[in-house]
Amino acid sequence: MRIGINGRVLQESISGIPRFTLALVEGLAEPETGCEVHLFLLNRPFAEAWVQERLTSNPRIIQHFSRWSGNSYLSRALWDLVFLGLEAKRHRLDLLYGPSFTVPWIAPCPTVVMIYDLTLSKAPLLSRRPSWLLFKAFHLCVLLPTVTRSAEAIVTCSESTREDLVRDYGVPMARIHVIYGGVEESFRRLEDDGYVNEVLQRLGIRRPYILNPSGMIPRKNQRMLIEAFARFRLLHADRYQLVMTGSNASHYVRQVRQQIKHFGLDQDVLLLPFVQEQELVALYNGAALCVYPSLYEGFGLPVLEAMACGVPVVASSASSLPELVEDAGLLVSPRDEEAWAQAMYSVLSQEYLRRELAARGLQRVRKFTWQRAVERTLQLFRAVLEVGRGGGS
Repeated sequence: MRIGINGRVLQESISGIPRFTLALVEGLAEPETGCEVHLFLLNRPFAEAWVQERLTSNPRIIQHFSRWSGNSYLSRALWDLVFLGLEAKRHRLDLLYGPSFTVPWIAPCPTVVMIYDLTLSKAPLLSRRPSWLLFKAFHLCVLLPTVTRSAEAIVTCSESTREDLVRDYGVPMARIHVIYGGVEESFRRLEDDGYVNEVLQRLGIRRPYILNPSGMIPRKNQRMLIEAFARFRLLHADRYQLVMTGSNASHYVRQVRQQIKHFGLDQDVLLLPFVQEQELVALYNGAALCVYPSLYEGFGLPVLEAMACGVPVVASSASSLPELVEDAGLLVSPRDEEAWAQAMYSVLSQEYLRRELAARGLQRVRKFTWQRAVERTLQLFRAVLEVGRGGGS
């Protein structure tokens, strides 16, 4: 089976959708699958050098670099929606997979598209600039309706997103297939406390801490978390520090910093930039608790990463997170500061509960593997091709 995959997302970052895409590319290229993977890329480097090294080392992954640089949204849209279809015809693909919301409007072979989430319609606005509002309108009113009609099958990574597509876009339930992502093997309980302590010292962490691992954007709900932490400190004095990753120079982060100052938490909240994977594993391992109060998620990978590292989790009760967590963590409304303060206090003041949640998390995360995701994706691809050959209705 000659499978084409739009690899553009691997040239933009290596979290969320790109992480899912990388695992799928590598898994489909294993010899036992019988697949030949054609990875279509823009004329630009990968987001991380190690990604290119891993992909280049596998002869069953054939990389095709375009002359297009994709430096603007318009050029990327033309690549995704028009020229990728021409590439599929030129390389005589059996199936074309779009891992990030798009497949060509006209394609010479069956297409499958991943709708990772509906963030643009469900989450707070990132910007009110005319260009951003135009992008949002095109994505929601033109792109999604067109793609969900033209693709032979749609993949989501949660039942929550599947239900949103059915309700908001009228997509038949039978055309949407839920395939959960997995967790990289590097996310695990570390035996080397020395390495963990070295990372914590280097990052300026000197006290027991609660970890909030996410990008700092409005839907991740850090401003609510700051207020909840201020209330939590009334119960737990100054023993714990709150460590938040993903800090940047945005207006939203400036608001978070102002809120930290307002509550007098300058010495108790540490904002870190995005951290490399090795450091992130150490941060999980050193944390007393992981908190994830997001307003909306298509999946919620950090919750599973924390569980894999043996850290108890308190997560939002919104969107996809309850189906990931189930009874392996505490679920709290993302708009209830007092409930979050009480949940953090309950876990950190009761050793039995903390150990119980950590153990449940380790058990729960075993259900989420990239191997299972690849197997289910390959089954779907084969079913789509079988229908295309007249083997199904």
